[in-house]
Amino acid sequence: MSCCCGHGLQIRAIGQKIDVKKEIWKDPFIEKINSYLTVNIGGYWADKNKGKCVCKENNFYWSNKLTCDERKKVLEVCAKLWGEDKKKDKASELMAIMHLETGEKNMFKPYADNGADYSGLIQFSDVSAKKLGTTRAELKKMTFIKQMDYVHDYFASKKEISNMVDLYLYVLKPNAVGNGNNPDYVLFDESISVPDGDGSQTSAKQRGINIGIEPWVTKYGYSSNPSFMKGEEHTQRKKWVYTRQRFEDRWGFINGKTTVADVILELKEKHYDPGAKELFKGICENAEEGSVDISDRAPWMEVAVNEAKIYGGKKQNLIQDRVTMYHKEGASYLGKKDAWCSSFACWCLENSNPDYPSPHSPGSRSFINNKTVEKCEVFYGAIATFSDCNKNGIVESSGHVTFVYGKINGTDNYAVLGGNQNNMIKVSSYDCSGNVFHSHYSAKKKRDVYKKFMGFFKPKGYQIKTTEKLTASDVYSNPDEANKSIGLSSIKTVKGEKDD
Repeated sequence: MSCCCGHGLQIRAIGQKIDVKKEIWKDPFIEKINSYLTVNIGGYWADKNKGKCVCKENNFYWSNKLTCDERKKVLEVCAKLWGEDKKKDKASELMAIMHLETGEKNMFKPYADNGADYSGLIQFSDVSAKKLGTTRAELKKMTFIKQMDYVHDYFASKKEISNMVDLYLYVLKPNAVGNGNNPDYVLFDESISVPDGDGSQTSAKQRGINIGIEPWVTKYGYSSNPSFMKGEEHTQRKKWVYTRQRFEDRWGFINGKTTVADVILELKEKHYDPGAKELFKGICENAEEGSVDISDRAPWMEVAVNEAKIYGGKKQNLIQDRVTMYHKEGASYLGKKDAWCSSFACWCLENSNPDYPSPHSPGSRSFINNKTVEKCEVFYGAIATFSDCNKNGIVESSGHVTFVYGKINGTDNYAVLGGNQNNMIKVSSYDCSGNVFHSHYSAKKKRDVYKKFMGFFKPKGYQIKTTEKLTASDVYSNPDEANKSIGLSSIKTVKGEKDD
């Protein structure tokens, strides 16, 4: 893990003065995430309830690049090293360091090798591997999970490290640990002298030893870590290479330096901050399909989800008897009305435990002004209402009503579970921003139908529980992913799904 063999590190030498505050940042994004994420490390990362996966609740930076078992292992190691209260923060920091060390080509691969005698997730050297009772060759053969045990052992002697920069310095240059809060501290300095000069009178074997100890580490670390260089430092020059005893093209300034400030900028901007965009948001491979957990959340959603599990994904003509029952029991409607979203929503509310009064109407807009419901903020199970309109937003008498099941990542759309969505029970994506959006082409009306969000509602007097607030586990990349969580993996959502 010595720095001076081009060990994949990215050091920025200082050709110009950089003003860096002498303090370590505290990222508000990860603080927000960690405020509600909980982890149970005890050999299993899933909830005791069969099939429930909590990967998204146990998120950390870059977790989207790992499998469920790998995510679990990272948190397990961090919990052992730094304690339960710090494990998620440290997991994000450790992932940033491993991202830097393994590089883009072999990101988080245990066999990552920089071609200069450093390998693995934190670029173990031959010396560090030997101290851990193994070899670099053996480390490269290991799985990510197995090699993480050696990552744990490497850091085990330095559990008191308090910040990410010092954590990284323990990989880059261990004797510099403790200077992570000192941006002016010089890590590498090409201008210093070493006892054997250019090494021409030193044997190859001895040079191989020297390059891993001081003062050679400090002298040659600058040119061996070009990733920390910025701007004009990315200009090649002929540089005498101590170990090979020849001139080679190397980046950097003559007699350049690398400081902690350079490490801070590179580590944060290129390896820590980008990890915030790589939080796990998918469906965990260890979770059983269709095993969504709905306990202690809006009671009517248990009814809606169970209906989806049994009747979801089937066109109306295949479940007509059930649709007729929704109309009759949920809205006292005895006809063959095509639009059945409101009857379905009313039936779910009235048949939950406990049951809740509903507008008891086949008309979706009945939810907008009815004494049985009231406006509210979004939550899991919120009743989302929409009015049909023209493209200028002039509302019509028809519309749609459905239940909030989750959020579509990176959009104003919500994953909503309801009846008569593309003529079936399923999760769809609806824009809840309040802007007019194109809904579908209506063959019945022989024109395009537009919609406008009219608000979220809940049964009158219902108290929204903390567990019903949407969290990371309620975020889906698309409605098909949400459908899969219920067990409707065969559904393929298309644009322009009709609901009339």
